[in-house]
Amino acid sequence: MNKVSFPAVLLVATVVVVILFLVKSIPSEDYEKRIDSTTSSVSTDPRRVPTETVDKEGRWVVMLGEVELRIPKEMGSITPATAYDRYPTALCLREQDELGRPGCQKLADRIRIFLMARSIETSPPNCNVDRDYSDDILNGPFATSNSEVDLYRSDSKATRTYVYRKHDETCWHPTATCSPLRCLTSFYLGPGVSVRYEFSEEAIEGWPAIHKRILDHVTYLVVWQ
Repeated sequence: MNKVSFPAVLLVATVVVVILFLVKSIPSEDYEKRIDSTTSSVSTDPRRVPTETVDKEGRWVVMLGEVELRIPKEMGSITPATAYDRYPTALCLREQDELGRPGCQKLADRIRIFLMARSIETSPPNCNVDRDYSDDILNGPFATSNSEVDLYRSDSKATRTYVYRKHDETCWHPTATCSPLRCLTSFYLGPGVSVRYEFSEEAIEGWPAIHKRILDHVTYLVVWQ
């Protein structure tokens, strides 16, 4: 029997290893289907397509559900998508600060705001002016450092709800439910739009002024038909 040389054996082994590597590198059918599905979703989903429509003032035209928004270009560094169910925006807690600049970089320095799409036909919330916030969990009202804001809280003080005494034209008292990290507030802006915003409880003393700034900010973005 002829002896097989060592170089020949090494060559055969190398070829086998290369073939196995190539076989393993070929994507499976399931993997290709997942890739095709993902690519198709990204390319055909209109919500992922940046908008190129601008109005005469140079603002981007964006749809929030059934309502049209106009977004000033200085509000973002990237072009927004064509449509949203929830449009995010933000303000600095200190009015003199600018987003992303010193003094407004940390989460605690910002007010996170979300415009939420609603059905145009959805009725506004019922008037809550006469609501008594004292119940089996909350006691109050307790005075705060701001005469326009009342506090209701649990015995443990872990659950805290602040009520802004001045109601708006829709007969609605803004309320803020606070955790150790953030206060959460929501209100009805108009047909097709509600607003939710979050801010640090440390700023609750200035909440009425914060609420007014947010109202002005989001009202400017909406085009009522």
